[in-house]
Amino acid sequence: MLVYLNILTVALLAMVAGLLLVIGQQVRVWRKTMAQSPLLAEQLAMQLLTARHGLEDLRKGILQQGPELSRLLSDGGKLRTELQFLLEKADQSAGRLDLAMDKRATGAKVTNTTKAATGKIAEAVAGANGHAIQPSTPSADPLEELLAGLQSQPVAAPTHTRRGPVTQAELDLAQRINKAA
Repeated sequence: MLVYLNILTVALLAMVAGLLLVIGQQVRVWRKTMAQSPLLAEQLAMQLLTARHGLEDLRKGILQQGPELSRLLSDGGKLRTELQFLLEKADQSAGRLDLAMDKRATGAKVTNTTKAATGKIAEAVAGANGHAIQPSTPSADPLEELLAGLQSQPVAAPTHTRRGPVTQAELDLAQRINKAA
């Protein structure tokens, strides 16, 4: 029994010696950090001063640029309102144009080739957009319809002679009208 007590005492003394070594190392680390703490405190104070100067510069910049920024924001708001108004007007005009085109398309004759061409165009657009888009009415190209309408009306002889150059678009239009007639 005495042997067991001696072994237990030796084990406990070894554990106390190990703990003392660990505590000694911790005390050395603590002393090093205590020696560096004034330096760290000074660095922290310098960083705080730098941050304060930066915040003061930011505040001055905001005070200087604030009126200009406010003016720009109010101008932007006015432009936004004007653009919304213009978009509404454009939507209304587009709606009226669609209605006029629908009325004109129902009055005009549409050939099978025109229907096929419009269907192909609609399929290409639908494929490009990733979803099906159906045209409102299977009508021909608006310019073709305009030319067809012009061809049905008699062409009046020009009342004046033109002195300036004739544009290529005007020449092409005249050739198309003459071919169809």
